[in-house]
Amino acid sequence: YNKAYYYLNKAYNGGVRDMITTSLGLLYYMGNGVSKDINKALELFKEAASDDEPNAMCYIASMYENGIEVEKDINKAIEYYKKASELDFEFATNKLKELQ
Repeated sequence: YNKAYYYLNKAYNGGVRDMITTSLGLLYYMGNGVSKDINKALELFKEAASDDEPNAMCYIASMYENGIEVEKDINKAIEYYKKASELDFEFATNKLKELQ
């Protein structure tokens, strides 16, 4: 994971975004190759989500759905799942059906 962090961070700092940002956030979320930092993960997920990256939107939605380092908020979870669903992300569409 240390090498994964190195290369993801290098790509991120080089201006490559979208899925790279989500992957880097996931390393922070899990504490793989870096110290676990849920707030940093959320920050990176939100950055990727603002670039229409549906995986990041689903990670954020899951955090709100389950109250992970944020106040549990099903409406915010639905909002993020809906955004990802609008990008034809099937997982998000299924989660929306489950929550509504």
